[in-house]
Amino acid sequence: MKTINIDEQTYRRLTSILEDVMHFKRRDINYDDMINELIDVYQESKGGHIGSDVAGG
Repeated sequence: MKTINIDEQTYRRLTSILEDVMHFKRRDINYDDMINELIDVYQESKGGHIGSDVAGG
């Protein structure tokens, strides 16, 4: 697994969101799950265009 460095403010914000989501969903999730959840929400807000843009469609 690759290590990615993010700045301290971003880390604190991501941790805050992670804690909120764990409380809301009432289950433990990790940072990978959280990032994937954020990507899903972003893609849904864009109408699913990101995947088709990346795939060339």
